[in-house]
Amino acid sequence: MSRSPGEVWQGFEDLGEKYFPHWIAAGHARGMARATLVTGIFTVLEMRCVKVSDEAGKRIDQCESLDN
Repeated sequence: MSRSPGEVWQGFEDLGEKYFPHWIAAGHARGMARATLVTGIFTVLEMRCVKVSDEAGKRIDQCESLDN
């Protein structure tokens, strides 16, 4: 009998926090840095009265690279 992915992982929810807290913290920090960067980009553009199209706004918001 095969089990769904949800059934397979049931009971393992806390493994990440128990065994890999440094990875969780690093992911959280990266997410916060990305959010801060995106907010900063929109703030600078707004302060300079630059109109951002919906398409460009979506591209900025969806960008996940902190390096480029």
